[in-house]
Amino acid sequence: MLASFRTRPPRSAATLVIVSIVIIGWVGLDARWQLDLLAKYRATVEQFGTGTIEELWRRGPDADIYTLAASVKRGIRDPNQRVFVFGDEAYSRGRAAYHLLPMLVHYDAVSGALPSAQFIRPGDLIFLTWSRQVRYDQEAQQLIWNGGAVRVKPLGYVHGNVVFKVVA
Repeated sequence: MLASFRTRPPRSAATLVIVSIVIIGWVGLDARWQLDLLAKYRATVEQFGTGTIEELWRRGPDADIYTLAASVKRGIRDPNQRVFVFGDEAYSRGRAAYHLLPMLVHYDAVSGALPSAQFIRPGDLIFLTWSRQVRYDQEAQQLIWNGGAVRVKPLGYVHGNVVFKVVA
């Protein structure tokens, strides 16, 4: 008779309680993660999910580059206009070159090497992103780098990105 009155619950009931506690904890943590994921998704859709491609570029990480490139493209009507992109960061050079298309864009995508000044002629544009290789001498109105120097006239400036027109 004593054997029928156990003080411990059966092994399967104890296992069920432990498994239930673990599953409830897991679902609770997963629900919190899912809510965080949903909030991030909504923020991303709000920022990048609506509008034209131009509006998305204006809100994107390279918005300053896009703004300056778009203003350059609006001001230039010659489809054969040459543009040289100078800068130290490959990402900035690449994005500037992309946003300046369909103009004739010249830049070194890999190393960022600058051309010799002899290849740049009056009328060319130079789109300068942040660079330690190039210096602008405001008094002499010149861009100076190891490959030479050219006389320029500033056309536009947006948060560290500058466009110059090469003058004679």
